[in-house]
Amino acid sequence: MARLLSEARKKIPKSQYLIPMGNPDGLHFSQSLQLKQPVETKEWSTNLTIRKYTRPMEWNKNVDKESQEDTCFGTHINRNFAYHWQGRLVDASSAWSAGPHEFILYPWRYSLRQPTNSKALQEIGEYAARQARLPDGRLYAVRTDY
Repeated sequence: MARLLSEARKKIPKSQYLIPMGNPDGLHFSQSLQLKQPVETKEWSTNLTIRKYTRPMEWNKNVDKESQEDTCFGTHINRNFAYHWQGRLVDASSAWSAGPHEFILYPWRYSLRQPTNSKALQEIGEYAARQARLPDGRLYAVRTDY
């Protein structure tokens, strides 16, 4: 990866930034719905049928089909780790379903206090938003839930 980036930098005289994304399939699904674009039938037709009445920005889960049920799928990425949660939701169809097992161990909103590094986290998010400016000039919103 480092070599690829180094070679690309020689060809493109601009800075490049890589921002990891935790839910690329959910983002693609939401953007497709917002733009009223067709989605790949093979991967997305179930989602369109099941989430017919869900507004795109209400889509909280990835599109993992680990469940054996055809009507329930996906895992709420922010709730998919074992730290200070009230337990698993039994209803896999819920938009808040944490899925069958943990995805990553990371504390998130387990207390009413802000994290000690909340200012730094906000600044990093705002910097990333500026660097990832949309083609029409708009910026991504940077928010927190605590």
